[in-house]
Amino acid sequence: QSPSPRGGLAREADALDLLEDAKAQVPKLNKALESAAKPLEATLAAEAAYPSGLPMTGSLDISSEFGLRNNPFGGGGFEVHEGMDFIGNVGDIIAATGDGVVTLAGPNGGYGNTVTIDHGYGYETLYAHMSKVSVKVGDRIKRGQIVGHVGSTGRSSGPHLHYSLYKDKKAINPRQVMNIPKNVLAAGSR
Repeated sequence: QSPSPRGGLAREADALDLLEDAKAQVPKLNKALESAAKPLEATLAAEAAYPSGLPMTGSLDISSEFGLRNNPFGGGGFEVHEGMDFIGNVGDIIAATGDGVVTLAGPNGGYGNTVTIDHGYGYETLYAHMSKVSVKVGDRIKRGQIVGHVGSTGRSSGPHLHYSLYKDKKAINPRQVMNIPKNVLAAGSR
């Protein structure tokens, strides 16, 4: 196929002509780059906020899974456990599982010393039974940042971290988003 018909008088473009043409295109290229970067920035922010990290370092030892369980305080019966319990020693580090803003930092009834983090995008996490809270309400938190230390405050049968995850105010199984190896099971499930 032959090129479109063209013609007329012309002179060969010199370096200044090429530079002027490039300068004229810069605003359009900047606008295109900015519009492409905004969705990428939003995606990166959502990825950082997504609470898929682990709340404790070292080997994971789970004492109670999410869902129906025997009452751990005796007396029979069952209760719905809206989180996972990670066994630890008093003082072990508890870390944020995603970026967010602290919405609660302190005593919280049966949960004892508690931190909650709003991650945006409908996600919220709760860290309970802490011996020490290391953040305050309003703090902006990054994934992996220390939020407190393992304890046994509130309704607790021993040192551990109770970790809950909520999506649109509804408790969901943390295993759905956390990177916990499938072979790591609660003590009673092994």
